[in-house]
Amino acid sequence: MYISDESNLDDLYRSVLPKFLDEHTQSGYYQVTTAHARSKRTPSIHYRLCVAPEARAWIVILVGRAEAVSKYAEIIYECYQNGFSVFCFDHVGQGQSSRLIDDPQMGYIDHFSTYLHDTQDLFKHVLIPAKAQAQQGHLANYLLAHSMGAAIGALLLQEQALKHINSSSGQAISFSKAALCAPMFGISAPIPKLVAKLIVLFGSQIHRLLKVPAGYFLGQSQYTELPFEENKLTSSKVRYKIFKQWFAKNKEAQLGGVTFQWLNAALNAMDEIEKQADKIQIPTLILQASKDRIVDNQSMTRVINKMPNATKLEIVGSEHEILFEQDAYRLKAIRAIFNFFNTEQSC
Repeated sequence: MYISDESNLDDLYRSVLPKFLDEHTQSGYYQVTTAHARSKRTPSIHYRLCVAPEARAWIVILVGRAEAVSKYAEIIYECYQNGFSVFCFDHVGQGQSSRLIDDPQMGYIDHFSTYLHDTQDLFKHVLIPAKAQAQQGHLANYLLAHSMGAAIGALLLQEQALKHINSSSGQAISFSKAALCAPMFGISAPIPKLVAKLIVLFGSQIHRLLKVPAGYFLGQSQYTELPFEENKLTSSKVRYKIFKQWFAKNKEAQLGGVTFQWLNAALNAMDEIEKQADKIQIPTLILQASKDRIVDNQSMTRVINKMPNATKLEIVGSEHEILFEQDAYRLKAIRAIFNFFNTEQSC
């Protein structure tokens, strides 16, 4: 099993990954087929494909909030080296994909169903044709998702379960396994959830009455490059430095804090995920960071307990971004994910 390590990251990012991405991956933009309801825009979604020869399966990566495909180059390379083809993309409103409102810094979405629609559109018009062209259409699809991407993934898996009842569902790709890293099934907050909901709802309604598309939530602002010591995402100094350098060079991919509108959509999505948690019946590995300060681990555990075929793996000592942690924590997580995807046994 190939897993990269921090001691070689400088060479990996300077020499190996640029050549790999150029020779073995394809990036592009796909314009969604229908306009988004509230913004009336038809955004372009940035994606990356990586076809591994003699692939054993396809891994679809759903990134977290404010992330970009480029941040996942190390992981895409590891997947390729371990015999997996990969499909990954920037969610609308972040990374190198189009924004839905005029201010490109605001973390905005109207409903999480927008993310689902875009994802299904990409599956139909990009991923399925790519699999067919590579003569890999018969291969299984596995889901690897982080944080907000894992929340979107959970909604996809719930819809996949409903597809057996409702054949008119537009989801053309189905998953046989899923690995969710620090899934956003609840958000850490200094106030009770009900109070937070009321504040978010009130703020969203005020903006609607004023006919303002969005506004930053309390304490949120434009993109700020925090010193490593102040970040709540990872304890890996080298990986944090690499990502911050990339965003500094690619300012168009930067995203600031969340808006009242994004939070309102996220809270509604998390409620739906918990209500329908028992619908996620495929083998699911859920990685929980013991030191997570972004998502709420209690809410996560509550949802996991409602999923009939889920296994929780706690990464003791890890901050929120398990996939980008220091090797002491990351190696355990990456090894567990590949072992999970490689075995024929369920959770």
